Amino acid sequence: MGTPYGQDPAELVALRRVLGWMLAGERGTAAATPDCSALEAGPLLAAVARHRLEMCLSPHAMALGLPGLVVEELQRRAGLQRLGGLALAGLARELIPRFEAAGVRALLFKGPLLAAQTCGDLGGRGSGDLDLLVDPEAVEASMAVLEGAGFRPLPGYAPRQLHRRAWRYARWAMKELPLARGPLVVDLHWALTNVQRQRPGFEAVWRDRLEISIQDRPVPTLSLAHALEHLAAHALNDRWRELRSLVDLVRLMRLRGEGLLQDLRDRPAVALAWAVCCTLLE
Repeated sequence: MGTPYGQDPAELVALRRVLGWMLAGERGTAAATPDCSALEAGPLLAAVARHRLEMCLSPHAMALGLPGLVVEELQRRAGLQRLGGLALAGLARELIPRFEAAGVRALLFKGPLLAAQTCGDLGGRGSGDLDLLVDPEAVEASMAVLEGAGFRPLPGYAPRQLHRRAWRYARWAMKELPLARGPLVVDLHWALTNVQRQRPGFEAVWRDRLEISIQDRPVPTLSLAHALEHLAAHALNDRWRELRSLVDLVRLMRLRGEGLLQDLRDRPAVALAWAVCCTLLE
C-alpha cells in the first residue's frame, strides 16, 4: 500500500500482512503462512518496536521463517514486555483498595485490563503506563490518594499548586495528568478523550463498568462498548500510526458480537476504525 510520499517500507507491508494472517488464524480462517525470511533484521526489529508488536509476533516468529537471531530477540523482548504488563497488573491491584478506602470511584482501562479482555492474559499487551479514570470532581482527591502511595506529578505537565487559575485551565484543556513512582507511571484521567469529552460522561462509564479479577481482587474497568469507542477515538487521534492498536480494535470488535452493529451505526469513530482495519490488515 502506498502513501502520498511513496511506497510503504517492505517491513511495514509485511507486518500488516502477518497481523491479518494472525487475526484470521484466531478465527480459524487463516490462509497460507506469510514468508518473511527475506526481510532485513534491523529494519524489521525497529518496525516491530515502533508498533509494539513483540508479543504479537513472538509466538509465530519461527513459522514466519525469520532468522534465528531475530526469533531469539523477539522472544527476549516479548518476555520483558510481559513482565512489565504483569507489574502494571500488580500496581492496579495495589491502588484500587486505596481509592476505595478514600471513597473515590476509579476505573482502570487499557493496559492489563484491556489485555485481560482481548487476550485473556493480564500481561498480554506488555508494559507501559497505568491509565486510571475518575470523576472530574474527584481529581484533587485522586491525586491525594496517588501521592499517598508514593506517586508524584511529573514536572511540566500541569501546575503543582491546585485551585489556581493555571490549574483550572489545565483541567479544562487537558484530559490527564501523569504521576510517577520510580519507573511506574499512572496517567490520571478525568476525561477519556479530548474530543467530545462529555461523551461518555463518567457516570455513564461507571454505570456500565465491568470488573476483572486480579488475584481475587475485583478491579473496575470499561465495558466492551466503551472500551471499543475509546480505543477507536484514541487510534483516530493518533492517526492510526500504531499497528498494535488495530489488533486490539479487531479483537474488541469480535468480542462485541451483535453489539458491533449498533457501534458501527451510532459511533463514527468505531465505523472508521472498522474501515481502517479492513483496509490495512489484509
